[in-house]
Parts: sequence; structure tokens; C-alpha cells
Amino acid sequence: MKVSTKAIAIVVVTLSALVVGSCSKKKTYKTPSGDVTVTGNNEQATWKAEDGTTATVGQGVAIPDDFPKDVPMVEGANVMMATKSPKGHSVRMQTSKKAAELVPWFKKELEGDGWTEQTATTLPNGGMFTYIKGERKTHFTIAESGPMTTVSINAQ
Repeated sequence: MKVSTKAIAIVVVTLSALVVGSCSKKKTYKTPSGDVTVTGNNEQATWKAEDGTTATVGQGVAIPDDFPKDVPMVEGANVMMATKSPKGHSVRMQTSKKAAELVPWFKKELEGDGWTEQTATTLPNGGMFTYIKGERKTHFTIAESGPMTTVSINAQ
């Protein structure tokens, strides 16, 4: 079963609504796209597709154990979403660190671990960057808004 980015986005929105509206500690819902399991005290929801794709949304989501170790994570950030598919991983997190601090930090960490910058768009409050390492790619966006900065990472 091929899962599109649009389908994952729809499921993530649905999962977010389920997290807000659910009162059970753990409940599974059957959907045409796969099972949706809501866990915790309205804190997290997990979706699993037949092809092995998973998406978890909520507060304090765990980064998958097999997330590439050579892709940096912002220490102390609140991970709000983690997805894993046969094509790679995606993580979305929020931090109080400023974009002006995070952009050079990510670049230094990635380049220090053998990644090469492929594209870069720097904006006043963040930017979008793609790095390559052999046959792999990682893409990250940083968007500062008010006191919080959102970081999204897609990694192969």
C-alpha cells in the first residue's frame, strides 16, 4: 500500500483531534488507512499502516530508536510528532531556542558528521535546508514564532 504525504498529513490532523477529544487510556480505531491507537491521558495518538508506516503525535513523543544517529536533535526540545516509513523518518519538535542559534548549530553538526549542504534558504526567523551524505538526504526547516521555534526534520 503506497502512503502519500497528503494521506499522512490528513491522518496527523485526525490524530491530533483524537488526542484532544479522547478520554481513554488506550483505544484503537480501525480506519481505511490503518489502525489509529490513542494512548495516555489525552497525550498521544499513534497511527500504523499496513506498509509499516507509523505516526505518533502529542506531547513528549519518543524519537524512534532507529532514527539516524548522524542527524542532530535539539536537546531539551518537546517532540510533538514522529513518523517512520519505509522511505525514512520525520520528526517535528518545539524549543525555546532561537532560530539564530539553531541554524548555525545544525549546519555545524551536520557538516561535522560528513553531510554536505545541497540547498539552503535562510529567512529572518529560520529557514529550509537540505543536506546529502552518500545516497541519503536530510531536510530540515526552522520556524521561529514568538517565544517558540518549531524544527521539522526529514531524514533517510
